[in-house]
Amino acid sequence: MTEADEWEAIGRALRDVGVDPSDFGRFVNHEPVMFDSTSARPVLLEWLPKAEYPSVKEAIARRLAETGRSSATAQALLQEYRMSSDENVRWALADSIVRVAPSTDLAEIVELAADRNGGRGRQMLVYALWRVPSDRSREVILQLLDDPEVAPHAMFSLRRAFGSHEARRRLEPLVDHPSERVSSAARDALQRIDRSVTR
Repeated sequence: MTEADEWEAIGRALRDVGVDPSDFGRFVNHEPVMFDSTSARPVLLEWLPKAEYPSVKEAIARRLAETGRSSATAQALLQEYRMSSDENVRWALADSIVRVAPSTDLAEIVELAADRNGGRGRQMLVYALWRVPSDRSREVILQLLDDPEVAPHAMFSLRRAFGSHEARRRLEPLVDHPSERVSSAARDALQRIDRSVTR
């Protein structure tokens, strides 16, 4: 099956359940997009593991993010995240996971965020770590502050989980980190803290 065939097959499946597929893969800013993600959810969940092409899988993930919090949806996305080797697909899956995962699934997000083999694909998981009220989550945030792939996202969670004063204490040594991505992220985070304090 070619990529075009895959898009068409999903389109047929959507039409079969009464969903107009015209805007399924259309994501634009400041323009109306008419796609009923909620009604399409059963088809999207069916096709999530079946889709072979990255663009199709990313579109499915992004539409599932619009369907509301659901453990079933989160678990389907988590399974695909673990199986995916495409960093862009993994990023889209991670972004959708944090949008739909209820509190019961947050512990799994922490462990996936901690796995450095996930590369930049886990950025949005790290971004959401502050939402998990656990010692393990706080530990992972601290461990990832010097990870160039996710440092800005860990620093975002740091401030929300630890507060501005403690975040500043943790960030100041990283300004001189040998990785430019880490040191730059630390400087930016410190500037944001300073701006918030002076407001």
